[in-house]
Amino acid sequence: KLIAATGIGTAANPIETTITALEASGGTGGVFIVDLAGGLTIGGVTALLVGVTATGSDIVITALSPLTINEAVTNTGGGNIVLTAAGSAAVDEITINAVIAPTGGNGSITLLAADSINQNANVSAVGTGNITYTARVANVSPGTDLAVLEVFNPNPQQVTLPLGSFTGVRAGQEVVAIGSPFGVLSNT
Repeated sequence: KLIAATGIGTAANPIETTITALEASGGTGGVFIVDLAGGLTIGGVTALLVGVTATGSDIVITALSPLTINEAVTNTGGGNIVLTAAGSAAVDEITINAVIAPTGGNGSITLLAADSINQNANVSAVGTGNITYTARVANVSPGTDLAVLEVFNPNPQQVTLPLGSFTGVRAGQEVVAIGSPFGVLSNT
C-alpha cells in the first residue's frame, strides 16, 4: 500500500518495485510505478484503500507481465491513465476486472499489452478523453499484407464496422478498402 499527497514516483523517475499486489493513492502528483516482479495485481492489499487513485497528474503503471486489475483505477483530476503489460511471454496480458476511469477533466486511457487485453469491466473516459487499446498481433500473412490483432472483450460501446462479402459486389458499386493491401493503396 502506497499513499502520498503529492505523488508516487514521477514520469521521469517512476518507483521500481518487485511486488505482486498494489494499492496506491498518489494525490495531486499521480502514480508512476514500474513492477519488475513478473506479474502485478491491482487490489487485494488492504480494506483501507481501494485500487489506484490520483487527484491530479497521471497514473502510469507498467508490469513485466501479466497485469490484472481487480480494483478500480481512477483519476479524478483529469490526468491520463496508462496501463502496460510488457514483455515477450504468452502471458503479457492485461485483465480488467474493475473500472478504469479518469473521472475529472479530459483524461485519456491507454492500455498496452504485448499479448492480449481481456476486458471484463467498464473502461470509460469523459469529456474529450480517448480510450486506446493496443494488443498483440495474433496472426500475420506477409504475402497478402494482412495482420489480425487480438483484443479480448472489447468495449461494447466502441463502434465496429460490419464486414460484407465480395460475392455480391457488382461493377460500379462503392466499396471500402481497409489498410494497404500489397502496398498499392494509400490513405485507406
